Amino acid sequence: NGMDLINLPKASLKDLAPKYLKDSEEWSSSTYLRRKHFLNKYIVPEFKEKKLKDIRNADIKIFYNRILEENKLSVLVEIHRVLNTFFKFCITNEYAIQKNPINEGLLSNIKRKVRRTDIDNAVKNEDLELDREQISYILREVKDAPEEIIYHFQILHGLRISEALAMRFENIDLKENTLEVKEQVKTINKTQMKGTKWENNDYNSIEAPKTTNSNRIVPLQPPTRELILKLIEQNGFKVGLVYKTKEGKVCSAQNWTKAHHNPLMKKFGLSVKNHSLRKFFGSFYISEG
Repeated sequence: NGMDLINLPKASLKDLAPKYLKDSEEWSSSTYLRRKHFLNKYIVPEFKEKKLKDIRNADIKIFYNRILEENKLSVLVEIHRVLNTFFKFCITNEYAIQKNPINEGLLSNIKRKVRRTDIDNAVKNEDLELDREQISYILREVKDAPEEIIYHFQILHGLRISEALAMRFENIDLKENTLEVKEQVKTINKTQMKGTKWENNDYNSIEAPKTTNSNRIVPLQPPTRELILKLIEQNGFKVGLVYKTKEGKVCSAQNWTKAHHNPLMKKFGLSVKNHSLRKFFGSFYISEG
């Protein structure tokens, strides 16, 4: 409506939430749905009709502490991300406020809690570590199967399963012998997409990772290079996804775990998560110096 700071001094968070979500439609579907979920489920019910200009850091701190009492820290982190971008959106568009009420001290405190919790969880929930013999059995079992390349990406290159499933031939440099990791598979709940412009889209999409630190180039190992060349020869092309479902679509991490990882681990009598393959990669190279 062209209303600016002067015309919206009494606007509440609830009043401005629709504007923020409308602007979020210009982002990816997963970003829009994430913002909508945390805004409607947690943030709007908390602040309701409270004027935006009256919200203080102390109010947000109380809100965050209450969230932590009932939810995992990961939920709080997502709520913070959405609330922080909401305030920045309002400031940019001169809606009711000129300064972000979330101070830097609160954000730093959240980050410290994240790091401490990650360390605690790693100690409490440490997965069974795979040894070289078990890894050799796994690689032997999947040899010449379509899913072999994904196990190569995880075990020999340390890719997360979402990164491995999103790998394209275009991101593999056979001259320099490198893999460029810059995408991951994201899965969206179809029911959440109903009524949005993404309603008819595939529920699996390939997007950039959340952080730029996840973008990296890793050395292409010789056995994987030979496998890539074999796949190119078999398929007759060297563009597009390296691994696809039988329907020729991108595979979600959930479907991969259910259809491939869990049955294979059960066959060997192992109770390990998919992420254990990436952990083996790290521990193996550390042990090799």
